[in-house]
Amino acid sequence: MKKFISILCLVPFMQLSARTVLEQNVNKQQAATVTNEFFTPSDAVGDTNRTDANNLKQGFWIERTGAYDWEGNYVAGKREGTWVAYPVGTPMVAYIDNYRNGKKNGVSLGVDRAGYIFRQENYVGDSLDGMRRTFFTGGRLKTEEVYKNGKLNGYRKIYNNNNKVQEEGNFKNGLRDGIAKWYYTDGKINTESTYKEGNLDGKMTTYHPNGNIASVVVYHNNEMEGEYNEFYENGKVKTKGNYVKSLEEGTWTTVYESGKVYEVGKYVHGKREGAWTQTSEDGKTSAKLKYKDGVVISGTPMDPKPLPVPTPAQPQGGAPQQQAQGKPVSDQQPQGKPVSDQQPKSPTPVATPKTPTPHF
Repeated sequence: MKKFISILCLVPFMQLSARTVLEQNVNKQQAATVTNEFFTPSDAVGDTNRTDANNLKQGFWIERTGAYDWEGNYVAGKREGTWVAYPVGTPMVAYIDNYRNGKKNGVSLGVDRAGYIFRQENYVGDSLDGMRRTFFTGGRLKTEEVYKNGKLNGYRKIYNNNNKVQEEGNFKNGLRDGIAKWYYTDGKINTESTYKEGNLDGKMTTYHPNGNIASVVVYHNNEMEGEYNEFYENGKVKTKGNYVKSLEEGTWTTVYESGKVYEVGKYVHGKREGAWTQTSEDGKTSAKLKYKDGVVISGTPMDPKPLPVPTPAQPQGGAPQQQAQGKPVSDQQPQGKPVSDQQPKSPTPVATPKTPTPHF
């Protein structure tokens, strides 16, 4: 698969000269289907780019479209069989398409300048139909998805540079339908959502890089509805509240990792209303606030004040020893960005999860 010759092993193309192709189409009035021909620039000599008495293109043609020269056969003015594209002025194959009666039918391949296939598609009547795959340079799988009548219809997987699944989910008539999952670059789950006819509809769960649940909320027709729970990386509850049509409603509470309450108050239609209290983790400092229509009208808000993290005891006899291996913890890099930061472009725009805004 490393060089173009590998393409010949993947699809049933026969390499014929332009002269052979023309000889097979001497009778211009016959609508004979020409398939499985393969052309190279060296074949583009002699009797080419002809039209018949009705001014219809017939036989072998070379056509320039943008930055590519396309070579292939016409029958009664319609493309037929295999067509090959080369970047202008070079012998490197860039695209291979198959036609029937003027419409794309069968395998379509895209080849990069290094000779690797970067796209493999199948067409029926000019519409994507069947498995579609894209590849990173070098041949590693990037995307695999199923189409029907030009729309995503079936399971789709997208992979990252580390050969890990980045995204997967099911589509129906071009819309997400069912469970969809996104992953961190190390392959661990990031987000799991439920869709119905393209809309978020059902539970959405997000995860911390360590695998513990970060938040849980339920959607109905793309709106957050009902109880919302957010968690610290160690699994302890961080925030609890309620949504009505994606607006905070009722009592919301945020706590420290110790379980002690940081703040509590009520929302009305997504805005803070009435009395709110905020307290330091040690209980020595607090703030009493009053809101109206989301605006503080008395009191001064206080940022969270967690207790200091205990410092590990130092060994006697001098400064602590350096770590035996690797960089200091502060210099280490996280295991990867969330999938939402690196999603590739898709042939069909799709909805992505609406993540609730953290409250702490």
